[in-house]
Amino acid sequence: MAYLRREAGGPQTPMTFSQFIKETAERILGREKCLTVSGLTMAIKNDPCCKYLQLKPLSLQKILQGYSESFSLKGSQEDPNVSLHLSIDVCDNVRNCPGFPQCKDLHICKYFMLDNCIHTKRKTRKPCPYPHTLSSKHNRKVLQHHHLLYMDLPTIKKMIQEESGDKTQSTCTSPTHEHVPLKLCYYYNRRACERENCSYLHLCEFFVKGTCKFGRRCKKSHDVHSRQVQEILSENNLDLDGDVEDILESLREELYGGSVEEEESDEEEDEEQIEVYSQHCPPRRSYTNFRRGDRH
Repeated sequence: MAYLRREAGGPQTPMTFSQFIKETAERILGREKCLTVSGLTMAIKNDPCCKYLQLKPLSLQKILQGYSESFSLKGSQEDPNVSLHLSIDVCDNVRNCPGFPQCKDLHICKYFMLDNCIHTKRKTRKPCPYPHTLSSKHNRKVLQHHHLLYMDLPTIKKMIQEESGDKTQSTCTSPTHEHVPLKLCYYYNRRACERENCSYLHLCEFFVKGTCKFGRRCKKSHDVHSRQVQEILSENNLDLDGDVEDILESLREELYGGSVEEEESDEEEDEEQIEVYSQHCPPRRSYTNFRRGDRH
């Protein structure tokens, strides 16, 4: 029996029996996540593409062991559990990356892979500067290197999301690192933050809310691209590739649920903001005050 695969937009090409079984197993495990070898053998036999196929669990296990970069076998030796093992990641330096073969990671928007790209979620006016497809020449070479050329995008996205979730969970449960919720630094906005590595955003809270009346004269940071802010946003999987307004909109949604809560009154908000500003701006001395100071 001849086994063929059809490339996207291209002709059918022959493949070996083990490659055929590998791709079928990947497709099934992309839905089922984990099966025993015997259960996967039965699922392959029931697959519409595998009619009249005679396959034993031991033969399947030997085939899967030959693709250790794609499958993980754990449990008993007689009937181990099989799951997909994704040995691929998303490149963090797409713009300046030399490409394959120096880089063996995907050149794709990492926020798109996590279903958190601000350009897709809010349909912004500016398109995302990073690709949202695996069809580029570099990505196809990377997928071929990892033996994932014929795995579809939704399956790869789901596996990267699961792997990212596992990393986040392990980081949060680590005794040396505690995940801190996304918040503005209270001490930075009221007086001064003296913590060496503060885990909260050093941004003007009125700027984030869109109500700062001081603009460039404000003594608090309005820079959403500062290193401290970028690191915290990245830890919380927020898109950093949009413009300032897109990042602020995403930040408001995380901090305030998409709508900024109004203060009790405009006067109280003005007084609070003036108080914060005055702590970093010494009051101007008038001529009258200066003369009064001389008399005392």
